Amino acid sequence: MSAGFPRFGTTVHQGYMFYRGRLVSESIKRFDPLTPMSDPDLLRFLGRQTPHKVALLNHATLLKGIRLPSPPFRPMLPKVSAMSSSI
Repeated sequence: MSAGFPRFGTTVHQGYMFYRGRLVSESIKRFDPLTPMSDPDLLRFLGRQTPHKVALLNHATLLKGIRLPSPPFRPMLPKVSAMSSSI
């Protein structure tokens, strides 16, 4: 998931959300009536909305492509049975 939408001035860098080049917490977006963003840290913001773990995968890692996530992300993977892992 990426919360950025450059066409509308919203970007994400290293897990922090910006609106028109400013942290959302320092922009008009902090007062948005539908989706107020007082916290620019997406890990913290999304972590408060779910009981599941939230993690950041940086763009460089995604560009490399990964077969198996690095150790910090492995606990987030669903448990796979031996039968289904051979498919």
